[in-house]
Amino acid sequence: MDEDIELLNKVNLMGKRWKKISSTMGNRTELQVKNRYYGTLMLIIKRVERSLEKNSPRWLISDYNLE
Repeated sequence: MDEDIELLNKVNLMGKRWKKISSTMGNRTELQVKNRYYGTLMLIIKRVERSLEKNSPRWLISDYNLE
């Protein structure tokens, strides 16, 4: 989890320069770094969507077809 936060921060600072980021993350290749970033991003998106589904009023969910 700490590595994911570090990765998100580095992408935020450096942009999607996978080679540059991978050189700062030990033995990770560019592809491993990119895949980890997108995997972490999708996990965050899914958690936010689940949170919205649980906490949103029913009318809001039905208006945006989130069911």
